This record gives sequence, structure tokens and C-alpha cells, in this order.
Amino acid sequence: MISIKGINTNITDSEVKQGNNLQLKWYFPESSGRTSFLINYRANGGLITQNNKNIIDWQAVGEEWQVPIHNLRVEIKLPQSVNKIEASPTKDISSITADNIIFKNKKLISGQPYRINLSFPLIIKTNRTSINKRDNFNEHVPALLVGLLAGLLITGISLLKRKKINPIKSDFNLNDFSLIKQAIIYANGAKNKTGVAAQIFKLAKKGNIKLVSEVKKSFLSSKNAEIRVEVLKEDDLEYAEKIIVGNLKKHKYLKKFANDYTIFKLVNTDVQNSLKEAKIISKKALNKRKSIYFTSAFLIILAVVLLIFATIKDFNLIIGLSPLFLIIGIGQLIKTELTPLLSEKGVYIKEDIEKNIDQKKNNLEQLIKDKRANEALQYFFTEIEYIMIHKKFNSTTLNKYKKVFKNADKIEIPDWIEFDLSNLNETIDALDIIEIIDYMMISIIMISANAGASTTGGASGGAGGGGGAAG
Repeated sequence: MISIKGINTNITDSEVKQGNNLQLKWYFPESSGRTSFLINYRANGGLITQNNKNIIDWQAVGEEWQVPIHNLRVEIKLPQSVNKIEASPTKDISSITADNIIFKNKKLISGQPYRINLSFPLIIKTNRTSINKRDNFNEHVPALLVGLLAGLLITGISLLKRKKINPIKSDFNLNDFSLIKQAIIYANGAKNKTGVAAQIFKLAKKGNIKLVSEVKKSFLSSKNAEIRVEVLKEDDLEYAEKIIVGNLKKHKYLKKFANDYTIFKLVNTDVQNSLKEAKIISKKALNKRKSIYFTSAFLIILAVVLLIFATIKDFNLIIGLSPLFLIIGIGQLIKTELTPLLSEKGVYIKEDIEKNIDQKKNNLEQLIKDKRANEALQYFFTEIEYIMIHKKFNSTTLNKYKKVFKNADKIEIPDWIEFDLSNLNETIDALDIIEIIDYMMISIIMISANAGASTTGGASGGAGGGGGAAG
């Protein structure tokens, strides 16, 4: 409740802002003499609890006043009668009873604050330990730190103690697995898009499909390319390959295919189920992962709820539990991602796959390092489906390769890539070698953009300006 009255003038308008600090602005007619005002306001809920005492620690008048304040009167009304009251400033106490204290001050100079301190043995229980929100936060810092450190300690121990899977030699060999299966095993049993992308190149090399680069003129005589897929044969395909080929046939263009998330989901689910049946992916590990995900989600949500509840109710202990549960929940998610879904046999096969992929990528990296452009480009297209599965194959890596590829002075176009230049009225011989390399790269970009290599700069330059991206 706030009221303001002019002693020798009228109040024409006023504005009030309430929060941690009360701000009052008022308007009155111009006056050449001294003008005085009477301001009354009431604050509620100032009683707090500290060190087994009830306390009022209240700055009744702020320090932003630019004029003196005369005849200040502050009255404290307690919700019930108490005893052993200690109050200050003692010189300003006008009257004191068991439930009512009045302070009076004749004059405060401009900018002088007025603070009331009052305490008595704990009688009235409150959840508040400070009026100032910053003070409240500072009081909670120790509990938050204890909860945070305890959570980090428990999580650290849990991560260090996670069960290591010892590989058991398997009768399988790498030829028994499609590239999609190899990509999932390489990713510790997790679904991913890279294997589908790699399998497309494998299908092209096997003669099931052909990738046709349609090069067209676009705005201001620049060139862009789009990759069309021609399905040549659909014999002797695994179920996952049938899904891929069927959808390539349906979408016709790689860009549309790559944007259809349901294809990747269908293929990966089928392959993952196949690996489970072959006992390469552990069903027990999958069920455990689902359980941990649920527990982690529960702990994280609980941490947020506890933090909100404890902040409102000012419960210090519960505030400390919030970061504890949050860190443990996040730690469990990390542990889940670090724990393979593979069985002992699966881990053994993964090591073979990893060696094979690492070796192929290392061979290419050596050619790139030696700047042997012709050999590097030839090797890249020969082993592309394996290189793109590698966990370190991305847009940055691809662009690094392209810097060397553009220095090639001859190129053998793989038979699984064809150029359609009918819209340009040109032949393949009329294209610069950099343009040819760039258009061939688009086939990788279009497939891998939704998989392992997200090519932002390279894709736009190549697709929009021909040899510009390679340069």
C-alpha cells in the first residue's frame, strides 16, 4: 500500500515500480517556494530466519534521495508477541512492545539511507533466510558446490568403472558384412547415416546404379550440377539394399533421397536387427541402454524440479541435491554413449573393420601429404566408400583433399559416374579438369551431406559455380 500527499501543493500524477526496491515518481505544478510531501508505504513479509533467530534486516529508505527527509517514522508490526527484542538504531526507538516497535528520526540528509535491524529468539518459523535475493543466492552457493562436486565425483567413478568388453575371436570376416553393417559396427552398434551413403557408392561400383551428373547453365551463365540416379539392375540385393535402390528409383535425384530421413531409419533398423540376430549387437546392452536413458531423463527432470521448488521454498539441502542429480543424469548419458552395444564377437569384428578403414584413409592421407594429385584422386574414388565411413571424414577433410585434387593433370572418370552435358551443348573434353573434379565431388557431397561429411562451403561453391569450389 502506497500513498503520497502534497502538504502545500497538489499531486497531479504518480508512477510506482515495485520489486526488490520501491521506486516512486510523482508530478506537481511548478512552485517557486519550498514544497513538502507526505509519503506512506507498507512492506510485508520482512521476517527472516538466521542462526536460530528471527530477524528483520530492512533498508526502509534508500540512498537515491536528492533532498532531505524530515520526520521519518517507521513502524514494525510483528505477527505475534515475542520477547528479548534487540533493535537498532536504538537512539531512534520511540516505543517498543512485544509485537510493535516504532522508530523516529527528525532528519535524514540527502542520499542518507535508513536501515532497521531487529532480532529475537526463534519463535516464528519462516523459510526465508534473506530479504535480498543476492544474499539468498550466496547462502545457497556452498550447497550448490557440494552437490556439484559430489555429482562430478560419483560420475567420474562411474565412468572409470564402466565394464570393458573383451573381444572374442569370431568366425566372421569382413566380406560377410555390407558397408551398412560395417558402418554400424564401426560406430559401436549405433545407428548412423554414413553406412547408407557408403552403400550407394558400393551399389554404383557393382553396376546396380549409375550416378549421372547433370550439368546445367544457371544464373549469369554459371553452371550447377545435380546428381540423377539411374537404376540398372535390382538382382541379388539384400533387404537393406532393396530399400536403398527402391527409394533411389522413387526420388531419382540424390538430394531428394538424402533429405528423406525415413529411408535411413528403415535401413538402419533392419541392419541393426540383423546384427542382433547374429549376436554381434548385444540385446542385453540395448535394453540396458534404454533403461539408462530413462533413468537419466528422470534424474535430469528431477534436478530441474528440485531446483525450482527449493528456490521458491528456500530449502538449502534440496538446492544442493539439484546439481547432484543433474550431473549424475548427464554422466549416465555420457556413459551410455561410451559403452558399446556390441557383444564380445562384435568388438573383435569392429577392431578388424577399424584397421581396414584406418589403413585406407592413411594411404590416402600419405598421397595427399606427398601432393601426388593424380594418384590421390584415383585412390580416393577407388576406396571412397570406406574412406567416407571414417569417423574423421568431414567437410574440412574433404576440402583439404580437394586442394590437392585440383592439381591433377589427368583424370580417369570412374565408370559409375556419367556426365550429362546436353544442356550445355558441350562435350566432356570441353570442361576444365578442375570442373570435372568438382562435379564428381558433388556426388560425394550430395550423399554425405546427410551422413558423415557435412559440406557447407564446398557444396555450395561446387553446385553453384562449377570449378569455383575446387579453386
